[in-house]
Order: sequence, then C-alpha cells, then structure tokens
Amino acid sequence: MNKHAYLIIAHHEFELLEMIIKLLDFEQNDIYIHIDKKVGDFDFDRFLSIPKKSDIFFTDRISNTWGAFSGIETELCLLKAAAEKDYSYLHLISGVDLPLKKADEIYSFFEQSRGREFVHFCTEEFTKKASTAERVSLYHLFGQKAGRGNNFFGVIDKISLAVQRRLKVNRLKKDGVVPYCGSNWFSITGDFANYLLSKEDFIRKVFSKSFCADEVFLQSVLMNSEFKDRLSSPCYSDECTANMRFVDWKRGNPYTFKSEDFDGLMNSGCLFARKFDLAVDREICYRIFDALTRR
Repeated sequence: MNKHAYLIIAHHEFELLEMIIKLLDFEQNDIYIHIDKKVGDFDFDRFLSIPKKSDIFFTDRISNTWGAFSGIETELCLLKAAAEKDYSYLHLISGVDLPLKKADEIYSFFEQSRGREFVHFCTEEFTKKASTAERVSLYHLFGQKAGRGNNFFGVIDKISLAVQRRLKVNRLKKDGVVPYCGSNWFSITGDFANYLLSKEDFIRKVFSKSFCADEVFLQSVLMNSEFKDRLSSPCYSDECTANMRFVDWKRGNPYTFKSEDFDGLMNSGCLFARKFDLAVDREICYRIFDALTRR
C-alpha cells in the first residue's frame, strides 16, 4: 500500500507538536520533523517514542529565519530526507497546525485524488503586484541578517532595493521565470517532489537573495513545468481547498483559532488548519484532539 510523508517545521509549541504526532500516527504515514537550530533544549528521545504506528525521523537542523532563504532550505531539507523512500504524497505542515480529520480519512482523501497537486495560489491581482514580484526579481542582499528590516542590515537592504528599482533590475528576466505565489504549505505527489528536488540548483540560483520566497519558489517551479496541468484547483483561485488548509487571513496574520471557532473548523471541508497557540486558547486544541481520537 502507498505511504505518505508528513514534513513538519517546528520551533516552539512542543506540546502542540506532540498532539500533531499522535493525530497523524497511522500505519501508512511516516513523520519527518525539522526542529529549528535555534532551539536549545529539545527532548528528541521522548518525541521518538510518541508514535506507535508511524516511523518518525528528525532531519538535520537549520536556523530558519522569517523571510530569508533559510525557509526554502528547511523545506528542501525535509524533502531530501523523505526522498530516500517512495511516497505517493508528501504533506508540509507547521508545528502550529492541527489535522481536522482522522489520519486514515486524510490518507483516503489523497489516495482517491492520486496524481493531483494540492498547492495554493494567491489571486492574480496580488501575484502581479510589483511588491510581490520584487520578492524575487530584486536582490535582497542581506538575507537572514536583515530579518524583518528593523536593524542596520535591514536599513541597508531597503536602500539597496531602492537603487535597484531606479536601475530597473530584474534578476528573473535572463532565466525567463514567471513568478507565482501562494501558501508554502502543500500536499504534493512523490513525482512532483522528486522533480522539485531535481531543480535544486535552479532554485538556489533564482530564489536565494530573495524575500519570503518560500511562498514563491514551489508555485513558480510548478507553473513553469508540465505539473501545472495536475493542480487540484485552478491557478489564482485563492481557495483554501486548493491545499486543503484552513487559514484565516481576514482576522489576523494569520488569525489564531479559539474555542468558538470549533464548529466552523470542523465543517470547513479542509483537512488541516493553522494556526493554534496553547497560550491563547488551549480549549480549541484539545477539543479538536478529543473529537478526532474518540471516534
């Protein structure tokens, strides 16, 4: 029987991570986890003992900084770890996500959808905005050092970008790359995962020295390939069902779900949701956990 790989990016909320592992624990699932290198104290041995049915693996560790190329490197690290086995689907989630269906139900859904790529795309209007294209068309020279732009390197980066705009720099033009963007959380076939890894040199060349390109690289590679005909939803649809992740950007960046959102989440038609925070609302996390484990 075909197996699935869950690729989890985590850097905190480890009580929630334990819940995710228990909910995904299923004979046909393997679980791969990346723990941010900045995390100083993590009990790997205890987490290795949590799943009773799934095999669990921890990858090499990268210091993952928001907006920097390290986000893509983290995804590539997880994909490479899983590439050693043959999976029909690979699912990328964060350590603050939760499944909304039982593991076997999620497995059945994707097996019945075999060959489709579940990748989210933003609207055409958002994608074609100059500020979106500039994430990758301009050189963001200081990467992780610039962070969110609130330090010395961030200020220098802003000056560099202003100069590049004046000079009409477009680093994508030579390679003929048309950029697309969307959520970086996906469920993709093993075929596309292998294709993506075969483009690693291209990805490093085009998307390093970029900003928030983890929301651009996969969509751009996919749409500039034959896999564009295998999308589960049309490009630019901006639908949560495109990647089966329920994320609320209208109430937050994104919004953190609370107990009053339980019915809406469970009836959303999606298979996963983000984000959750035990410090904000423990009840919603345990209501979902209980609902899925008592069936």
